[in-house]
Amino acid sequence: MNTYAAKVLPPVAAAGVLLAAWWAFVTLSDVSPVLLPGPLAVAEAGVEAWSEILRHSGWTLLEALGGFVTATFLGVFGAIVFTLSPRLAAAFYPLVIALKMIPLIALAPLIVLWLGTGLVSKVAMAAIVAFFPILVNTLRGLSSVGQEQRELFQTLRASRTQTLLKLRLPSALGYMLAALRVSAVFAVIGAVVAEFIGASVGIGYFIKVASYYAATDRMIAGIIATGAVGIALYVPVLLIERMSPRWRYLATGDVPV
Repeated sequence: MNTYAAKVLPPVAAAGVLLAAWWAFVTLSDVSPVLLPGPLAVAEAGVEAWSEILRHSGWTLLEALGGFVTATFLGVFGAIVFTLSPRLAAAFYPLVIALKMIPLIALAPLIVLWLGTGLVSKVAMAAIVAFFPILVNTLRGLSSVGQEQRELFQTLRASRTQTLLKLRLPSALGYMLAALRVSAVFAVIGAVVAEFIGASVGIGYFIKVASYYAATDRMIAGIIATGAVGIALYVPVLLIERMSPRWRYLATGDVPV
């Protein structure tokens, strides 16, 4: 068995086992389809509403992507500022952490009230959720440079900008890429939560409308679509990480090219 098959087959087999267990439970327990429809009923609902699901998923992906890009820029920029200015870090970093402690569902109504029910509020919500992992991990990466390396750059009389660009940022690359993978998923969560609070389009809106009619099969189909949106944002970040020569060297020990 080659490496690719060894990675793909176990999750495919696990998914098959879960689907079989789901089907067996629904069949043998005679549970109401309103509470839990079978996998075939969910598949039929998904096929019937595929164009609807595709349209709503496209909007959610757009919102999550906008939030992810915004969070990446702000998170990396904030980490750089905090690294270069310890006083600013001491003043504002605790406030950032305190903001992270506020439950997501508590922020969503305010964001929608302030920014409306359009695209901007969904992007903002996705950005808020995705921002923290990027900031924290990038800051940790920028601060993880060894004392000997810093002393070497000081001996060479490197400026703060040169030290940042040629030492700190390359050293933080692994931390940043790991954070981006997490934030890609968080951005989708933020967008969907905002859609639940106030929206007229998006996969969260699709699920909410289905819940009004107790259409559990459509709800589950929408939830599966949400996972697909997350994968669509996660996979490109993973591929970028795998293609990064320095990160490949840090992760595997291969000589970077």
